[in-house]
Amino acid sequence: MVGMVPETRTMTWWPSILKSMEHPIVGHGPYFEVGAGLTFQFWPHNAYLYYLQTIGLIGLGAFMWIMTRVTKMSLGFRAQGKKRDNLGDLLALLHVSLVTFAIQQMRSDHQNSDYYPYHLWFIFGVITVTYRLVRMRIDQAAAALPGLAPPEPAESLGRGVRAP
Repeated sequence: MVGMVPETRTMTWWPSILKSMEHPIVGHGPYFEVGAGLTFQFWPHNAYLYYLQTIGLIGLGAFMWIMTRVTKMSLGFRAQGKKRDNLGDLLALLHVSLVTFAIQQMRSDHQNSDYYPYHLWFIFGVITVTYRLVRMRIDQAAAALPGLAPPEPAESLGRGVRAP
């Protein structure tokens, strides 16, 4: 380790951080220029630094907001308690996948491959759909019992999607 940076990433992370500080709010645009000759910069090898450098604090903040909201949805399997079914188990598995993916992005980002960006958005989409199906089943089960209202979530995720 060199400070808080792994020794193998010092040539990639520090230049990315320095370049990010040139335009910290909006970044350098959604294109990564590696340069040529003496101005060459290695790929940051960190998704969060990549977002910070290319789309700035605004873009990184938006991405982290999406990650937070989807992570809260992926915790929806807990609402079923011991009555989990295959959908609840799928949501638990997707939660583990999302957390693993988010941690892995600190060392190697998903932007430097042809298919990796789709992997993250696929996980987001499947979590969203599965969460909605789980909530629908919970609401239907609660409606089937006379005099028992469905549990109210702590916060709303908008457009009919409720937090776990």
